[in-house]
Amino acid sequence: MEFLNVIFKLLNTNSEFPKYQLERRVDIFINVFLEDLLTSYFNDGCKVQYICPEFPFKKDGNRQSTNVDYLCSRELGSNKEIIFIELKTDKRSFDASQLEIYMKNKDWKVLNDNITELGKSKKYKGKYETLMNRINEQHFQNHAKIRILYISPIQVISKIVASGNSVDESNIKSLAELLLLTKSFPSEAALFEKFVKDWDLGVFEINN
Repeated sequence: MEFLNVIFKLLNTNSEFPKYQLERRVDIFINVFLEDLLTSYFNDGCKVQYICPEFPFKKDGNRQSTNVDYLCSRELGSNKEIIFIELKTDKRSFDASQLEIYMKNKDWKVLNDNITELGKSKKYKGKYETLMNRINEQHFQNHAKIRILYISPIQVISKIVASGNSVDESNIKSLAELLLLTKSFPSEAALFEKFVKDWDLGVFEINN
């Protein structure tokens, strides 16, 4: 615990310097608790399952991609929903064009076909095979509902609205408070919460 305490303090200290990308360092800690965090966020008895990091949205005309931080799924009755999560720790890192890409990609069949196309790259063929196998295990329907969530500073919401999008204001929750509800590694989650609350991060869904 002392070691983790030192790590979290160092993250806070380093975040005060320019060019330090806190979200790239804190990503693994969020990732550990992600299933519990999102299950508590929805709070309807449906468990969220983590699938993979850095889900790729193929760019038009080439085999490059814009990647969303996490892909999760959620079984709601007989349906399985697709959940994309974007992590931001700095309000200045919000990118309206990035959100626009997420918002226009609402067809799972197209997204899935694009992964196959991206997988033709010889350089990352093996890793794309791993990604496709992991996704195929989910048996997503082509018409599956796609949800987009942000874990980010609350101040980002005003920028999202300014970009022409909107947020489900009825369900904006504090990441720190959700950490205290986690059932996985509760002691570590409580320690992490002490530092996360200083970052003023919220969890919220983009209306689409």
